[in-house]
Amino acid sequence: MDLLKPLYEQDRLHPHFRTISDGRPGRLYQREELQRWLDGFPDRDNKFVREFQTTFNSSFWEIYLHAVFREYGFAFDWTYPAPDFLVSSADITFTVEATTANHSIDATPEWGRPMTAEFFEDVDFNELNRVAIIRLANAFMSKSQKFQDKYQHHPHVQGRPFVLAVAPFEQPGFNLQAYRAI
Repeated sequence: MDLLKPLYEQDRLHPHFRTISDGRPGRLYQREELQRWLDGFPDRDNKFVREFQTTFNSSFWEIYLHAVFREYGFAFDWTYPAPDFLVSSADITFTVEATTANHSIDATPEWGRPMTAEFFEDVDFNELNRVAIIRLANAFMSKSQKFQDKYQHHPHVQGRPFVLAVAPFEQPGFNLQAYRAI
């Protein structure tokens, strides 16, 4: 799977994708590491590359989780299209659904404000956490409903632990929230 060859004009590509795929030598390590993480990850629905290039965060999160599970030695069963992962260790098999908390329609996306010294001087941690709590809860509730409506009825999910892997990308400075918002 070739993630880094742009499929669209620049204005349709996600800002993070444009950053890592622009060919600059300084980004070589990022591109190589991403390709290493991707090793063995299938495009089961033939839309992964398109989503990675245009929406980025949720696809990036799935690639990251794949790399972590692989690093820990889990085995993958890619037979089923959903949830995102069916993984096994020596003594347990469990399912994992990856999801991200994203900005609301009228809010500034996480790439919308540069991480400058001024940004860090102006951070209101109470507001950052308030927004994070709302957006993370929204992501959690959405996937919880999907579990109730869909996933729990799949035979490969029934009787197994179901893990919801949530990552925050809901606002500039999302990386500063640590565990407080959860």
